[in-house]
Amino acid sequence: GYVRGYHAQVDEAMLGFNLVVMVFVTLHNHAQADLRAFEDTVLRWPLVRECYMMSGENDYFLKCVAPDMPAFQEFLLEELTPAPNVASVKTQVSIRKTKDEPGVPVDPDRLG
Repeated sequence: GYVRGYHAQVDEAMLGFNLVVMVFVTLHNHAQADLRAFEDTVLRWPLVRECYMMSGENDYFLKCVAPDMPAFQEFLLEELTPAPNVASVKTQVSIRKTKDEPGVPVDPDRLG
């Protein structure tokens, strides 16, 4: 039950995805139905690779990939910013990846 699946670790740049952007989203309303509606919308956006509901100042953190800045800008202006219930969006562009280690640090002795 520990393994949920297998996947290939691909080189994003070789596939044409040269831009990684961290996006912080704040919503207007926080009722469960509004949160679920936003999450359902996120599931339809292929550029969003990871989505986390957050505590603190921002409601969601999205990790996005795009071929280039114009492609990300189109997503930002045409899909994310005008999405229902989105109050604000803050972005930070990644300069380079320092570590990419999937999974969790497992101690084999704890698995029994």
